[in-house]
Amino acid sequence: MSLVLRQVRFTNKAFWRNPASAFFTFAFPLMFLVIFTSLLGDGELTIRGYDVHLVTYYVVAEAAFGVISACYTNIAISVSFQRDQGILKRTRGTPLPGRAYMSARVVHAMVIAFVLVAITVAFGVIFYSASVPTGVPLLQFVLTLLVGGLSFAALALALTAAIPNADASPPIVNATVLPLLFLSGIFIPIGDDAPAWIRAVSNIFPIRHFFEAMVDGFLGNLTIQSPGWRRFLAWTLAIPQLYGKLNHDHHVLWFAALLAVSPCADVLAVDAIPAARRRADGGGVRPPGPSRAYALPIRIIWVLLGLIYLFPGFWKVWSTGFTWISSENLRQHMFLKWHEFDDWTPMLRIDEMPLLLLLGALGTVVFELSFLALVLSSRLRAGCAESSIVNGLLDLIDSARKAR
Repeated sequence: MSLVLRQVRFTNKAFWRNPASAFFTFAFPLMFLVIFTSLLGDGELTIRGYDVHLVTYYVVAEAAFGVISACYTNIAISVSFQRDQGILKRTRGTPLPGRAYMSARVVHAMVIAFVLVAITVAFGVIFYSASVPTGVPLLQFVLTLLVGGLSFAALALALTAAIPNADASPPIVNATVLPLLFLSGIFIPIGDDAPAWIRAVSNIFPIRHFFEAMVDGFLGNLTIQSPGWRRFLAWTLAIPQLYGKLNHDHHVLWFAALLAVSPCADVLAVDAIPAARRRADGGGVRPPGPSRAYALPIRIIWVLLGLIYLFPGFWKVWSTGFTWISSENLRQHMFLKWHEFDDWTPMLRIDEMPLLLLLGALGTVVFELSFLALVLSSRLRAGCAESSIVNGLLDLIDSARKAR
């Protein structure tokens, strides 16, 4: 942590030693705020039943633009230039870990984003008398800003892998963000009469959902059911269970994210073979050595899998006691599934075997509650994996059947 904070200080010094870049970083949101409020700032618009003055709308819009510029555009372009200048490679020869260096870049970008938002909001209050949130809505707005800034920083670092050289970084980065700023309502409000393709395209990418979550937080009506907030979380954090329903595919994205940010990429990533060739060209013929850093993400995934099974079992017992563990309860579940399958019934009528139903219900709860302990056992782990695969296939068949 001390290395990260020290690198944040150095990054901040380098940032302010380039006054032209620093000036326009802070000037762009204010410039757009003045331009758009002068052209379109009169009147009000309705956002999900709330009447919002256009000045307040554009204060939030340019605040969101500042976050995206600081955490996405600036990081992607600057890291690409540092990579081509050999700064990232030289950093590996210092005591500073690569993770600490990149973490410092992200932390500094977040600081700049918060300062940008504060300046934009203050400018709107002083010159346009825009309303600002206080109390709990202010905390909601700050939470949205924090989650959004970190998410766009992660997207920026991911984009650098697709940028071939530093000269190509400005056009590529701007091409990925500038059209979406218009389509997502950052510069011009998107009304209900907008072409359907605009809404369809903007729904695919996170900028619109981040902006809607910022508006909800600014107006004080941000909840877990706010469309912008839940879509943005779903896009960036893979949290689809926002309606009280557990979807069994969300953990796949969590696992992919864990592997993406872990040293496992040295072997499991698509570019592992080109990376090995580059090491060989530099005289390094040995593969990466054994390390606990490679095993830790896998063990975290095991724990997450255990928790995925643990909580359904826990809530079965907590909400119904031992009522769920009864032959009649499981029988009713089976009748419901058979009805969903167009009143299909199996040849072997398990519903007429109370003892087997009781053992099945008891086994389900015991398996879910004990999965976390079982998956950490080297002897029982293979059986857990097989059971999980069977359970996943049954869920997939059930979902496919319902979709027909």
